[in-house]
Amino acid sequence: MNRHAHDSLIARWLRQPLRRLAALLGISTAEQATAVPVPPVHSAASVDSIAASPVVEPSPEPLETALVTTNGAEATEAATPAEAEAEAEAEAEAQIVVVPDPEVEALLEKISGVETMLAELVARQADMQQLMQDFQLRQYQALGDCLAEVLRLRHEHAQRVAARSGLAEDAARARRAAEDLAGLTDALEVAQHAPPELDDESRDELKRLYRAVAMRCHPDRVGEADKALAHERFQQAQVAYRNHDLAGLNALLGEMNRESGAVTRPAEFPAATELSRRLMAMRNAAADLILAIQTLQLEPDYRRALARDDWDDYFDNARASFEHECEELREAIAEL
Repeated sequence: MNRHAHDSLIARWLRQPLRRLAALLGISTAEQATAVPVPPVHSAASVDSIAASPVVEPSPEPLETALVTTNGAEATEAATPAEAEAEAEAEAEAQIVVVPDPEVEALLEKISGVETMLAELVARQADMQQLMQDFQLRQYQALGDCLAEVLRLRHEHAQRVAARSGLAEDAARARRAAEDLAGLTDALEVAQHAPPELDDESRDELKRLYRAVAMRCHPDRVGEADKALAHERFQQAQVAYRNHDLAGLNALLGEMNRESGAVTRPAEFPAATELSRRLMAMRNAAADLILAIQTLQLEPDYRRALARDDWDDYFDNARASFEHECEELREAIAEL
């Protein structure tokens, strides 16, 4: 205990009535407790003089049950020294004033602003990715059979050309055609297990949950020790969002809320150096998100996906084009 808290404790106890002091010393009768009142302590010297004064031998009666009577009325049981010491420590802690660090406060304010920007960018990217996914699923459902026939014929034609020419570049072209066909097969399997359609209210709830989870576990918002878990949860949130998994996002958010509630005391603020590092990492993450969003905006499929009302017309025109290419490939294969 520090000197200030120690002096405060002694002063508070010596300000109590002498009868209560007698009770603490084990004297059970008011006659034995009659004495000159003890003045408040103002210095270490007065404390020493009181400590050196004679002390009346305590009675055999237990300290816990010793009561002092005043005017015939029963007084309350005296507090123990341990309780008084705990009270003094609490008062001393309450008087501690934390002086804020201007540099830390400025960094925290900047981090808060970047967090807001990151939240908006994460939500924007998620919306764009969701639109692209919806468009691609509809495209596979509308054109999957026709596109599969085009890629099969391309592969067959490339194989026959490579076998006939024996050239390395023709063989490489045949391998790429085989990879395209295999990739389409995987995409069609995903399209057959498309996530359930959501109404407007459920879609808004999906976005809200995803934003909440993504920002709570974004790898750039946590310390090094928590990055692995944050990255894992961030990926889980992305999968749940793509699959329209409201229950999964709710479970993730609930898990993180329970972990936050288990914390009994706030964590100490990191040092300015750590905050500067975190701010730089978050700014880099925001720059990466901006670049990813700008790149996606230039994708032809994304531009087509934006015109949702024109999807059916686009699919009809694409089917006609694929059917025409199939006829040409069949003729080319027949000529080899």
